[in-house]
Amino acid sequence: MGVILFAIVGLSWTGAGVYAQDLTPSSKSYPDGHGGEVTFPMGDQSFVDAIARQVVGAPSGGAFSERPEALVGPPRFEDDGANAVYTLGCGGTIEVAFTKNTLIDIPGRDLYVFEVGRDIEAMAVAVSQDGQTWTRVGMVSGGNASLDIGPFTPPGNHYRYVRLVDLEEVCEGRTPGADVDAIGAIGAATRLQIDSAVLFDTDDATLKEEAFSILDDIIARIPNPHQTQIEVLGHTDNTGAAAYNQRLSERRAETVASYLRRESGFVDDMVVPRGYGETRPIASNRTAEGRRRNRRVEFNVRTMHTVRDTTAGVRQEVLGVWNTTEYGILEIQQRLDSGRVFGTYSEQPRTMTGTFTSETVFEGIWMQPSSPYRCETEEGGYEHWGRLRIEFDSTSRNAFTGTYSYCDDPPGEHSFQGRRMM
Repeated sequence: MGVILFAIVGLSWTGAGVYAQDLTPSSKSYPDGHGGEVTFPMGDQSFVDAIARQVVGAPSGGAFSERPEALVGPPRFEDDGANAVYTLGCGGTIEVAFTKNTLIDIPGRDLYVFEVGRDIEAMAVAVSQDGQTWTRVGMVSGGNASLDIGPFTPPGNHYRYVRLVDLEEVCEGRTPGADVDAIGAIGAATRLQIDSAVLFDTDDATLKEEAFSILDDIIARIPNPHQTQIEVLGHTDNTGAAAYNQRLSERRAETVASYLRRESGFVDDMVVPRGYGETRPIASNRTAEGRRRNRRVEFNVRTMHTVRDTTAGVRQEVLGVWNTTEYGILEIQQRLDSGRVFGTYSEQPRTMTGTFTSETVFEGIWMQPSSPYRCETEEGGYEHWGRLRIEFDSTSRNAFTGTYSYCDDPPGEHSFQGRRMM
């Protein structure tokens, strides 16, 4: 299994040190490869445009695993060559980045993965704000190519990175592992970036004279500021003490936010300053150019229709992913409020729900649209269901033996096994 690292590329700067970005992109629909369409409110700007890290699976997809750049930009289903699709390889990983926008939670689905090929293989999906700390947000497989990140992420977070991990369902053929054409953010916020040197003198948090026209230009490009939420994010390089850099980034973010509140129609509490100091570099601090790029002020801009209702929804977490002997990949999630457990399988439209009665024992029911037996009663709206018990080998839950029945009979008549993958 080979590991390849990439620098994040794709930022284009104007002469003034401002990252030029369209603040009023147009909505556009794209074929999903299965006879339908998917609409992205920000059009071509919605898709990942940089590769952060690649771990090629084994066996690989040959030429189809050599060009991860095929993932960049909108889907190209009409082109079936290696230039249009990327194959992860069996068990492979790809980490990609948004440089023109950020992934956010909105009502409904937020992220769409355009997977192609005769086999639709399961992939685990995670998101990250900085490319270092990751949050798992579910699994895509079969006909389910979209995800709602809301149950797994805190309100208001913006994510620049997405990680896909092939779950080894199909490891044979010309292109083993999942085949992906594009990755897009249905829930997206526009991202802008300004070189700190354009706005501030060294070690200072007072706006320079030329900064006002630049900030005025940003305000002018936002059509409805009173219906817009904007985050102002201050960043530094790693020169000097970390605590000093943290405070400097906070002061600079607050200075810019205060100007936006004063000179525009933004609602005060919809302009949110945050300082990150030296903790989120976008380039190496070993070079002068890298340090210059890291000294920046970022803006995450989103309109009211994309702002999440922070009172809605219940947080969940992904407990793990297991490869089973009978039903493909099983992903288990747990609600953080009640401890209720849910599971989905990749090879059949089967789900499970229940609770852990101990650290190593799950008890509940399975449900699916059809099975050899129709029950006299329903569970979860299904006539096809049964009792389920899963016993894990240890508190690490690396492997399990599951037993199940049909309808209300005690579990034990049928069995299957699973081993942890993630």
